[in-house]
Amino acid sequence: MSNASKEPVLLIGGSGVVGQRAARALRKLQPGLPIVIAGRDASKAASLATEIGGATTSLVVDLAREDLGLPEGSAFAAIAVFVKDVGLRSLRYAQARGIPYIAFSDFAFDIAPVVGLFVHAPTRAPILMLGHVVGGTATLAALHFVKELRDVASIEITGVVGADDTGGPAAQADFVRYAQGGHGALLLRDGEWIWLKDAASARTIVDAAGVERTAHALPLLDVVSLAAETRARSLRVDLVVRGPAEPQRATEIILELEGTGHDGSRTTIRVTLADDDVHARISAYGAAIALERLLGLRGGAPIAPGLYHPESILDPAAAIDRLVALGVRVDVVRRHEPRLKIGVIGAGNVGGTLTRRLRALGHDVYVANSRGPATLAGLARDTGAHAVSVHDAARAGDLVIVAIPEGEIAKLPRDLFEGAPAETVVIDASNYYPRHRDGRIDAIEQGATESRWVADMLRRPVVKAYNNIWADDLLRRGRPRGASDRFALPIAGDDPEAKAKVIALTSALGFDAVDAGGLDDSWRQQPGTPVYTANLDVAGTLRVLAEARRERATELSGTPESPGSWTDPR
Repeated sequence: MSNASKEPVLLIGGSGVVGQRAARALRKLQPGLPIVIAGRDASKAASLATEIGGATTSLVVDLAREDLGLPEGSAFAAIAVFVKDVGLRSLRYAQARGIPYIAFSDFAFDIAPVVGLFVHAPTRAPILMLGHVVGGTATLAALHFVKELRDVASIEITGVVGADDTGGPAAQADFVRYAQGGHGALLLRDGEWIWLKDAASARTIVDAAGVERTAHALPLLDVVSLAAETRARSLRVDLVVRGPAEPQRATEIILELEGTGHDGSRTTIRVTLADDDVHARISAYGAAIALERLLGLRGGAPIAPGLYHPESILDPAAAIDRLVALGVRVDVVRRHEPRLKIGVIGAGNVGGTLTRRLRALGHDVYVANSRGPATLAGLARDTGAHAVSVHDAARAGDLVIVAIPEGEIAKLPRDLFEGAPAETVVIDASNYYPRHRDGRIDAIEQGATESRWVADMLRRPVVKAYNNIWADDLLRRGRPRGASDRFALPIAGDDPEAKAKVIALTSALGFDAVDAGGLDDSWRQQPGTPVYTANLDVAGTLRVLAEARRERATELSGTPESPGSWTDPR
């Protein structure tokens, strides 16, 4: 036991829902550690101290006073605050005495005053900001399992709690402050920080029992901790409350980690932390484990003055072991998807975007254009793609995406796919703009679908996909499964197995996929149709596909003078 730990740990709000569980956890983990339960209700604190036993005493605390109303000459090893100290007098008290401090009740929008006090006196005391879901334990679990990934695409954390698991008065006050503040939830989406409110913060999740539920994001500090540690491009923390009529079940903390495994496969790791008590107990475990570490009772010497998050002071693997020893159940399910070899013919808006997105997913991409590999050196350097000839792109292996203007299709080599495996799926992402760019193509004007004509030119079956979305939306608008603003893309083709592969790839890119029928039905997603650049959800996409009309608009039909230009169509 360190010298500091001979003094008691002061738990402000120690008789509350989280605080009392933290006291019990500390007593279990450190039987000889002196603990002081501090609250406004003297009899409640004293009763709890007697119940916990050992070197546990109680005090009355007054957060409105600079000395917290504590007896003169009081000495403590550390202070943990489980209520919102709006004046931060408890932090000033800890800094004045150079003792560790845990701020437990801060949302992401609350932390500026704490940071300000630290900046004013950075060498006075170690300050742990623990405004994380379940006391930082979810973040530590995510960091433990994310080591299985070479690159991290997204981390999503969801707490699933019972209808009556609303916490005590302190927790309820926190959520009132959140609701009244109007700040919304802090998320990292595709590398950009955003705040979302109300319906925009919702997504659909599947709980441990396989039940779909609506979750709402919260402004917790896990996202900033995980962003700094993992460089994931997308991060969020959500909460689900079960219905009041549902039977009592365990608290579940569900972590979904997606990225590229060390073997190059697309990997999803789903971790569930479960405990049979209310969620406050796992939160309390996080605080207790952190206090152990701050005081140097476990894992190394006492922590020096500084500003910390839990991952700054705790080893994730050791924290998981501690949680398991305290009775938390940890379930892990891993899913590995193969690393694909994908050729991309065309490096313009859509082709270049797909090259970037597919490389970010960990696939091997072989990109080509009409001007030769040397002109793609920059794209190859930026993404790690291979710059190759069109013949090599066509023979890449699993999939080939053709993303060039429709009028250029006929100029591709007639032997483009000779020697390519028969099972290679070819995706047509092109569009026909006769008056603006491509010139008149008689077969299409006479009724062939654009992709049927492309298949004839390539002498290969194709799947129509990625033609009805702007390149910038393809780059930026992909969303995790269940997100409220995830939209759907139509996929048309004659081979069900080929379409299934494209649908799976589309989902990995962050979009739902709608089976739009055979290749001769692909006119329903051509330019001028209701689904073209509509960015609708599954139901909306199905609706407008059914509403489409086959007649080609005059402005999308070629003339003898075609093509003109985008500014002077003919």
